[in-house]
Amino acid sequence: MTREEIEEFVEEHYPNSTFILADGLDEAFIGVTSLNENYEPVAVYSIEDCIKVFIKQGMKPDEAFEYFSFNVESAYVGEGTPLFINTPE
Repeated sequence: MTREEIEEFVEEHYPNSTFILADGLDEAFIGVTSLNENYEPVAVYSIEDCIKVFIKQGMKPDEAFEYFSFNVESAYVGEGTPLFINTPE
């Protein structure tokens, strides 16, 4: 999906939610979860697809994994921080 398509999806299905979308990782977006009724919905991304994005940008696989682990997965950017999950190939 493109960023525009993701934003349209979010606006249509979750109009009153505060979403944080991961910059540059639109190719890895897989959906939305609300965990349970006590939580706001958050964007969900595929870890494997995030790493593929970084590899396409010129990183070696081990560099891409390290970059993802340190700079993306472990980053807390406030309420609405996206979730990253392992997805089978």
